[in-house]
Amino acid sequence: MYLITWKEDDSIADFSNDIKYLCNGDPFIPKTNVSYPINYINVFAVDGVPDDISTGRFCYAEPRGFYENADWSKLSAYNIDPVILGRIKDETIEEIQKEVNDVNTETTGTDSPA
Repeated sequence: MYLITWKEDDSIADFSNDIKYLCNGDPFIPKTNVSYPINYINVFAVDGVPDDISTGRFCYAEPRGFYENADWSKLSAYNIDPVILGRIKDETIEEIQKEVNDVNTETTGTDSPA
């Protein structure tokens, strides 16, 4: 079993029984068709991965082994990172407010609400 972690924080990016390397040295997971930039990740050969381990939520470092990522936060009901979900909400609110203001301007001929 191969384990790929981000050098920045040791969080688990991926794990697979099969790993190949591209000509530039980047590890490639054939099953998911995903490659990782070798300058930003570590690759470990491990005996196995416990069933409860998931990407992002757990970290791995030698000799410590697996441990929970203190910076991990639960994904939303839509499986979206909370930070990204917050940005989507903020942008959506901005767009709706702009549309409401545009409609009010067209209806009243002014920039203030009717």
